[in-house]
Amino acid sequence: MGNSRSVSYFRLKSKWRAWKTLWAGIKPCFFYTYNGVTCITMRTDRPWGWYETIEEGHRYKVKNIEIKPGEGISKQFHYHRSEHWVIVNGTALVEMDDNQFMVYENESTFVPLGKIHKVRNPGKIPLRIVEVQVGSYLGEDDITRLEDDYGNTCNTIICIKKAGF
Repeated sequence: MGNSRSVSYFRLKSKWRAWKTLWAGIKPCFFYTYNGVTCITMRTDRPWGWYETIEEGHRYKVKNIEIKPGEGISKQFHYHRSEHWVIVNGTALVEMDDNQFMVYENESTFVPLGKIHKVRNPGKIPLRIVEVQVGSYLGEDDITRLEDDYGNTCNTIICIKKAGF
């Protein structure tokens, strides 16, 4: 009898280790209710802040984005989507092609498909953006980075052009 208890204990301990390892790789989820429907969002941390997908459907995706003070996203463009940004909190310094302009709380801007863009938070409070993506493909791999402050790899052809080769 003592032997069977120790076997059960070790089985439980081993299962607990497996679950602990599995849960360690899972990011926190946030639950909320909208129009009587319970939704789950998963927050993805980045060096510049975080984002979470609020809703996703055929040819559109809605994200909640927060950019830390003094930080910003990479200079980039997309082949398959355009983006609408609504500033919910803070002030955004937006760069599109060679133009820079400020977008303030309760204002919005449109990033057309293929347009080179970057957004920074020049303020002292977190910048909160609601982003609506529209296009034929909305995957995270439809990002072609031209410049990156955080060590992400940028598009090889463009990096070679920038280096003068």
